Amino acid sequence: MNYAGRVPLSTVDWPGKAVTTIFLNGCPLRCPYCINAEMRTAESWQDIDLFDILDPYSVGLINGIVISGGEPLMQEAAVRLLAHQAHEIDIEVAVETSGYYPEALEEVLWNLDAVFIDMKEVFTHEAYTRATQVLGVWPRVFKSLELLMRTGTPFQARTTVFDLPGYILPTSEELEEIIVTLKIMSKAYPQNRYMGFKLQQGILPESYYGIKKRNQRVSKNAPGSG
Repeated sequence: MNYAGRVPLSTVDWPGKAVTTIFLNGCPLRCPYCINAEMRTAESWQDIDLFDILDPYSVGLINGIVISGGEPLMQEAAVRLLAHQAHEIDIEVAVETSGYYPEALEEVLWNLDAVFIDMKEVFTHEAYTRATQVLGVWPRVFKSLELLMRTGTPFQARTTVFDLPGYILPTSEELEEIIVTLKIMSKAYPQNRYMGFKLQQGILPESYYGIKKRNQRVSKNAPGSG
């Protein structure tokens, strides 16, 4: 697998769990604010598996792994291997994804316990192209969202906000639109297990704090959140 590294013990990457977070190299997107930009084109192919990655001092403390990147679903076979081995030792598995590869997501979904999907912008072609610097991203993300809701897979939506030179991505108005649209979508799929919305990373201008408080109420009342 094209392996980037790990965080042996994290209590923030999967709410309510202690996990090892595993990073895989490679990503098709070119988000200008990416904190893992070096992983986009990095290559570090290694013949390893989960048992080579897990830290012997923290393995007894964790109850899950989060497979992140980069975009981990660029390496579908590696995700499938890690998930299979984790379940063999009763460790739960989540993937953190941009949603760019809905077909790969569908292939591995049966072996995942949760998905964290990164919402880059409001749900339009123009906005997603601006956020990712890549054409044709939004239809793929929408297909992944529909898949998660239709299959009743536990998932959390996440957005990174950055105050970039000349503009904020996304704006406070766009952030509210993302939250409301997700809530509307969830009502169309009563079987969904949407765990709510999370603001993460980035720099939040003052105008975002009211949204954050309102979103906490939205997340608490989301279908599948209780």
